[in-house]
Amino acid sequence: MRDLGLFGLTIPEEHGGAGMNISQYILTRHTLSYAMPAFRSFISINVGMFASAFKNGGTEAQKSAWLPRMKSPLSA
Repeated sequence: MRDLGLFGLTIPEEHGGAGMNISQYILTRHTLSYAMPAFRSFISINVGMFASAFKNGGTEAQKSAWLPRMKSPLSA
């Protein structure tokens, strides 16, 4: 999943993510969940909760430090 960039779906492009808006993210998550039901829960926590919190409420320093790392959870 990491190699496909699935952890960075909603992370802005300037921080190495795909830059999807919420509608694009939900459609992608819904579609991928048919192939792997556990994907929905796993990706929702990483992308939906943590990345969104930093993206919407973090300072620029926090975004620069954490968002690139969130798209590659093994480096966190």
